[in-house]
Amino acid sequence: MTQKPTILVFSYGTFKDRAVQLEVFGTILPVVGNATLKNWKVFTDKEYPYVKPLKGDEVKGLILKMNKSQLKIADQWEAVPTTYQREKLDIVLEDGSVKQVYVFTGRNIV
Repeated sequence: MTQKPTILVFSYGTFKDRAVQLEVFGTILPVVGNATLKNWKVFTDKEYPYVKPLKGDEVKGLILKMNKSQLKIADQWEAVPTTYQREKLDIVLEDGSVKQVYVFTGRNIV
């Protein structure tokens, strides 16, 4: 029995790429829509993007649906908790509504 994808994750980088989704999860993840993470900024360390709080800035991305198994795989891929953290943050959808979703943040990256 397959798990239904009910967990919402904001992607601003690697997981937006369908080829990466196929490689990591073995499937294309369902997209809820475009969204914005306000008062955060994307930085790049060598080759990987990460977000940190920065008032007045914003990050554009996609909200993806995952199931629990896929979220666990994403945690491993993102090296949670040593490199990235998975936090529940407010995301603004295209229609202006706000939703709490998981975001992989770079609070540990200096």
